[in-house]
Amino acid sequence: KRAWGTLQLVFHLVFGWPAYLLWGATGGPKYGTSNHFVPVKPFNTNLWPASWPLKVWRSDLGIGAMLGVLGLVASKIGGARL
Repeated sequence: KRAWGTLQLVFHLVFGWPAYLLWGATGGPKYGTSNHFVPVKPFNTNLWPASWPLKVWRSDLGIGAMLGVLGLVASKIGGARL
């Protein structure tokens, strides 16, 4: 019973959540194919209020900058120490 719960948790967090964020998987028919990082077509734009696309793009830049900083630090001190 515990092993099944652990497996479900891993699948949900490793596969399900990223699939939902990137492709709207399991998002339901209300929004269709959506993407939490690209607030424009070809993805359904109904996910975002009209004032949010710029905020989403800014958030994307912040995520990219942080990944860049983490990559730079990892290259300097090693990924294991990061």
